[in-house]
Amino acid sequence: MADTDFTLTKDYLHQIFDYKDGELYWKINKASVKIGQKAGTLDRQNNRLQIQINNKFYKVHRIIFMMFYGYFPKEIDHEDGNPANNKIENLRDSTSSQNNYNQRLRKDNTSGVKGVSWDKQSRKWKARCWVNKKMHLIGFFDNIEQAADAMKSARIELHGNFARHN
Repeated sequence: MADTDFTLTKDYLHQIFDYKDGELYWKINKASVKIGQKAGTLDRQNNRLQIQINNKFYKVHRIIFMMFYGYFPKEIDHEDGNPANNKIENLRDSTSSQNNYNQRLRKDNTSGVKGVSWDKQSRKWKARCWVNKKMHLIGFFDNIEQAADAMKSARIELHGNFARHN
């Protein structure tokens, strides 16, 4: 079969891998792997496990998703925010925006509250939230606790199940 004719399917993946607790194990012997050996090598560019199948690299979390649901979504969100946790119950189909909603607090955040920053001009805490690449101003607040409460409510309303508060 030519490489261009190859289509990765749920059934094929179940023939070559066993899934256990977010990890894949080979069911076949190949030149560099043995049956029962953990599958995947680290892609140092994005620090994710990947597997080469028929001369193409696939991220392990994408293979696991395909094994359970039978399709590759455009994006996969790790619900707990940990890209190393590839347990199927932690993986969900998402849009790019939803995946961004579930990001952890950025390291360069100076307020300690996601979506809240000090506004020098108004001399108040500014709360804002992004939805589908559009910024929503939640408001200006006298103290950070009020801004944090307003942001939490806004994220629940605007981000739904993908809301992450820290």
